[in-house]
Amino acid sequence: MKAPTQKNDLFYLIKGLSGNEKSYYKKLSKRHAANNTSLHLRLFDLIDKEQLKDEKAALKQLGINNSAQYSSLKNYLTKDVLDTIVFMKRNDDITVQLRFIIIQLEQLLEKKLLQLARRLYKKAWELATCFDVYDVQIQLLQLQNRILEFKSYKEYKSEAGDISARIKDTLYLQYVQQQVNFHFEQLQTLKKISLLRFTDEQTEEVKTIKNALLSLQINEQENKWTNLMYNNAMALAEHMLLRFKECNEYCTRILCFWEENPEFINAYSSNFLNTGNTVFYNDFAMQEIELVAHHLNCMQELANGYIKNEYYRKQWQLINFNTILKIHHKTAQYDKVRGLIEEQAAETLQYAHMVATPADTLPLYNSIAISHFVLEQWDKAEEMLLEGKEINREVNREDVLYFALVFHLLILFEKKEWYRLDSAIESAYHLLYSRKKLRPFEKDLMLFLKRLPTARSRHSTVDLIQGFLKKLELYKNDPVKNLYFLYFNYYGWLESKVMGIPYREYMTRKINGIL
Repeated sequence: MKAPTQKNDLFYLIKGLSGNEKSYYKKLSKRHAANNTSLHLRLFDLIDKEQLKDEKAALKQLGINNSAQYSSLKNYLTKDVLDTIVFMKRNDDITVQLRFIIIQLEQLLEKKLLQLARRLYKKAWELATCFDVYDVQIQLLQLQNRILEFKSYKEYKSEAGDISARIKDTLYLQYVQQQVNFHFEQLQTLKKISLLRFTDEQTEEVKTIKNALLSLQINEQENKWTNLMYNNAMALAEHMLLRFKECNEYCTRILCFWEENPEFINAYSSNFLNTGNTVFYNDFAMQEIELVAHHLNCMQELANGYIKNEYYRKQWQLINFNTILKIHHKTAQYDKVRGLIEEQAAETLQYAHMVATPADTLPLYNSIAISHFVLEQWDKAEEMLLEGKEINREVNREDVLYFALVFHLLILFEKKEWYRLDSAIESAYHLLYSRKKLRPFEKDLMLFLKRLPTARSRHSTVDLIQGFLKKLELYKNDPVKNLYFLYFNYYGWLESKVMGIPYREYMTRKINGIL
């Protein structure tokens, strides 16, 4: 895939702005534009209204004589839009707000307006300490040293030592926080490779990270945010080690933190979203569907009330959609599955391409593919699965690779496309074999699906399936291997074939205790 051109970058920047951001930009820009006809504003409108076809047409529409001037205009507009977005977020984003205050403090000190500087310093210090922003605390203490230079030598000498000691203490707190953040990012990187399908080597890596986290000393009362980050990292580590009950203990602490300190949600929205992902995945792994619904309702309330940034609001909508869809599947509410797919799936995928990484988009494609499959919409299920497989070519997430290869075979079986099924089994088998990633579960399932269409009668088909179900019992009753059914209930699908009923009818009976 080619890197976007500068023209495309500017187009996507402007089209990606929210309605509020566009209005704010125009309002701010028109203050400095003569008769509201400045070239950069005209270019902004042309892009926003999608009336810009190509560079040649743009030169004519804007009355520009050469490409060099047009290039300069695009550069100016890009910078101006970005500056405006940052300026707009100065009161909503704690990081941006503190950066602005630091710049303001430096300007006040240059002009020797010490009284104003001290007042602003106090405000900044309260914010930076409230949210455990240690790098800003260090900058503020360094600025306080500069303010001291205007005092007498006696005052300077008595206070400078205290400031140095505070800088030293803050540097240590910053180091601990960065260590927690570093280990969390290590876990996130491993999670992007695979989730709950780790090699022994990867499991050992998670254990090493967990032990490194346990070795850190954090004051829970004084360093609330660092402690929250620590609990987030430990929850993820325990989940990845399949210690779901231990993960749940950390999740409970994290949720209590957000409920007791909701002002942190807008300041650290990405961490709030990470909490949601870990909590919901862990609840599903424990098969506690009521708990998933309870936690989702709690977090939805907090998200609605405290996430201000449109980017993170859209990301929350993706998590919310996928979690609700899974709840409907687990509770066999297939009318609701159908309604959610028909009414929200297309818009949700649109949001995903706007705000989510390819790795975070994959679970959505899988969930929607499974939904179409259960609703017996085989073509749509295949289309969605193949789109997800294409995305995964770049991401190369192993658990998704295994799922997509096997689930595609189920779709082809339901479509009764025997030639394609046989070809897909051969292709999948050789792909995994060549990568030395052919694992027993996938191997057994592929070889079984290769044999199943050869059954000459309903009776022999049932015999084949029942024989394979006995083999699947070994996976189903194993506390680790039964996680292979977390994505899709292959066992239940095969039992529905034995009973001669649709899979969703089988699941409905199962949930209602009829089977």
